[in-house]
Amino acid sequence: MTLFEKLEHNKTLKKINLANCYITNQCAIAIADSLRRNTSLRHCWLSNNFEIRDSGALALALALAKDGGDDVNNTLLAVHMMGTNVSEECQKRCTYLSNGRIIFQEKYT
Repeated sequence: MTLFEKLEHNKTLKKINLANCYITNQCAIAIADSLRRNTSLRHCWLSNNFEIRDSGALALALALAKDGGDDVNNTLLAVHMMGTNVSEECQKRCTYLSNGRIIFQEKYT
């Protein structure tokens, strides 16, 4: 069973930190597919994975999309994606689609 399959069926894990793990764009797309069916995770860190590009970020955003129907994750509070290779235009689109749950920049108060 792969990490993605385990993530999909996980019922206990609340946080997963995959920052600095050399996650590729294709892996980000696979993670997005797994997150659609996961109901336990609250936070996912994908920061500093420079190979994640627009299509990977968009797949993640669609997995969290506010108007995505029944096949979306409604329990994940945040996907932290600072330090990825996602264009500014795509960052804005992903932030909108995910209702602010994909975070590309730290928010300082």
